[in-house]
Amino acid sequence: MKRIFYFAAIIAVLSTGCRKEYLETEPSGAVTEQQIFASIDKIYGALNGVVKENFAFAVGATTSRHDAFGQKAYDLAMDLMGNDMVVHAQGYG
Repeated sequence: MKRIFYFAAIIAVLSTGCRKEYLETEPSGAVTEQQIFASIDKIYGALNGVVKENFAFAVGATTSRHDAFGQKAYDLAMDLMGNDMVVHAQGYG
């Protein structure tokens, strides 16, 4: 009886992972280019989102981040991307 139960359990586990529909999932957090350019309203929505992200406080993360203060955070990051500031070590050292 135990062998039949184990055999049935193994068959049940192996048969559930055989469908290809389970593996073909679309990303839910991303929007494709075709979806954005489907209508003019969606294009305006994408552009409004970009503008609002540049001027929002605590963009993308929680409000406890010290580097998430909108457009000025981007300006500061762009200033630090040149050869005028050399990073000698990783981290805060």
